[in-house]
Amino acid sequence: TETEQTYKVKYLDEDTNVEIHDMSDPKAAHFGDEIKGYREKIDISGYTFVRADDLTVGTDDAKNIVTVYYSKDANKDGIPDKYQITFTYVSADDNKGTVTGTTSEVATTYEITRDSVTGEITVGNGPTAQHPTQPSTVEAKSGYKFDEWKDNAGKSFKDDAALKAASYLEDQTFTAYFTERADLHYEI
Repeated sequence: TETEQTYKVKYLDEDTNVEIHDMSDPKAAHFGDEIKGYREKIDISGYTFVRADDLTVGTDDAKNIVTVYYSKDANKDGIPDKYQITFTYVSADDNKGTVTGTTSEVATTYEITRDSVTGEITVGNGPTAQHPTQPSTVEAKSGYKFDEWKDNAGKSFKDDAALKAASYLEDQTFTAYFTERADLHYEI
């Protein structure tokens, strides 16, 4: 009978409109059925589900497409990477001092809400500049002392407190610089 139809599911990167997974096999439906798009989401590695279009099943199976949208989520935290920035902490010279432990952190620059039923994301206020927390361990080698942090633009911060007071909207790498300890220098 003509009331028996099929539909397929298409999986798109919402930012590029590129298909990121093979389209589903045809799924059975009936003319007039309401297909809730969010029920068709699947896990796709490197991406997080954002939203989906609903479908009212029609008579042309070729047009019965449910589109499910995803966004890149390389850090796998369930928040699209485009709403986040990364702070990275490095040493200018490992021979003078090291930066170890937690040397990278992610901060979210937009308010993100995920619907408890559908799982769809709503983006609220933003972007809001974020403060680095400087979670790494900084250790000067023998004969050296910590001197300063510098950001991508070369701005200096004399200590962690000064760094934590700064705020950013873009990825930053903070570099720790070390200098020779003057109190150890002597001439014969």
